[in-house]
Amino acid sequence: MYARSARPFMLSWPAHALDALVLLFRPLQDVDVFVEDEGSEAFYLELIQRISPRRVRVRRVFALNGRSAVVARALAYASSERPALFLIDGDFEWVRGEAPPTMSRLFRIPAYCIENFIVDEVALCRIVSEECCITEQQAADRLEYATWMNRIRDHLVELFVALAILNEVKPQSKTVGRGLALVFSSQPHETLVLDPDKCADSLERIKHEIMESIGREAAEARIANLAARVAMLPNPLHVVSGKDFLLPLSLIRVLQLSRTTIKRKTFRFRLMGRCGLSGLDALRQALDESLKRPS
Repeated sequence: MYARSARPFMLSWPAHALDALVLLFRPLQDVDVFVEDEGSEAFYLELIQRISPRRVRVRRVFALNGRSAVVARALAYASSERPALFLIDGDFEWVRGEAPPTMSRLFRIPAYCIENFIVDEVALCRIVSEECCITEQQAADRLEYATWMNRIRDHLVELFVALAILNEVKPQSKTVGRGLALVFSSQPHETLVLDPDKCADSLERIKHEIMESIGREAAEARIANLAARVAMLPNPLHVVSGKDFLLPLSLIRVLQLSRTTIKRKTFRFRLMGRCGLSGLDALRQALDESLKRPS
């Protein structure tokens, strides 16, 4: 009988062996799941197992090393009756409200990336509780999640609105690749806090790049229109890169509160195992739809 709790050992396979690997695992699972990020197979496997019905067998997730590779594989599966699910991040396309690629079994995360759904109060309080050996209520009191997240939202949502437009009008320019230097001043890691002046300065520099590309009037209109769209989202913080900003900011916050050490990859995995699942309903529905195809 299949044991959901078992964690299969993840071997590293060369790219040219992927097709053979997919065929090797087909008798062992009910659906083939493909993702962008190499090295994240175990993460996505555990996530899929958390949200899927217990009767669904998923023993291996396949990473294709990039969004375009996942889209191409989904296109190649278009005429196949094999159940499959192809996951891509929302990225700036989602932030700008652009439609996802139209092909069956391709699911675009309804946020910047999957990490936006695992960085939540439930998971963070549990991790602070574990690291500090205190109750979850005491952890919540220390974390002050709502106040802290409101501060992040106030500084970063407008910044990502501008980055999304810069990505469209000047795609060769660095966006999230600029990293946390956009929002932090230079200081010791244990004292890092969002720097309002640094955030404001980064925003102005990005706006200036946009204006250089399309002119002041067009830039101001584009920024205002996208800001209005983002303000209407159920959670505007979903436009901020969870992987590159919310996750490391959360890790810094936990380490400051606990005075412990956690590796970033470990922290991501622990968040995934402890987060609430309501935000992942759309992904669960996509998985269910992929299984309706005859095998």
